[in-house]
Amino acid sequence: MAYNPLSTAHRLELARHLQNMLSGAGFEKLDGPGEEVYRYKCIGGTEILVYSSIVGGMVRGEGEDAIRVAAVYRCTNGSVRGLFKDTRINRTGETEKIVARTKERMRNAYKAIKMHWAEGKLCTHCHAPLFLSRGGKWVCAEACWVKN
Repeated sequence: MAYNPLSTAHRLELARHLQNMLSGAGFEKLDGPGEEVYRYKCIGGTEILVYSSIVGGMVRGEGEDAIRVAAVYRCTNGSVRGLFKDTRINRTGETEKIVARTKERMRNAYKAIKMHWAEGKLCTHCHAPLFLSRGGKWVCAEACWVKN
């Protein structure tokens, strides 16, 4: 069935499908105001975050937001550094395909984290992952050079 963002029933159904898929994949819902954010803890302090665009039990209306997936590293001081983000998931087409695209982006984030470790993109001092700065340089996520 084609998803219609103007239909409250369709928005509720898409939210239910997303919530079921995320909980079935081992994601936990984070507490907080605004849209529902889901987290999957990976290796070495990394996490996959899914910004679901679900507010009040249904996805937002037409053109208000898209679903987003990111891989992040949670530093020891609680701050978060982005490691990977994929293209947004627009809520168009069939409900099942929207959920499938979200699952595909989640898999891409997981693969990116695994490759980060496999390729050795880790700090030689503290073994935290490296992230690409705006200047195009690989930088320690823990900023250990400041602490030494």
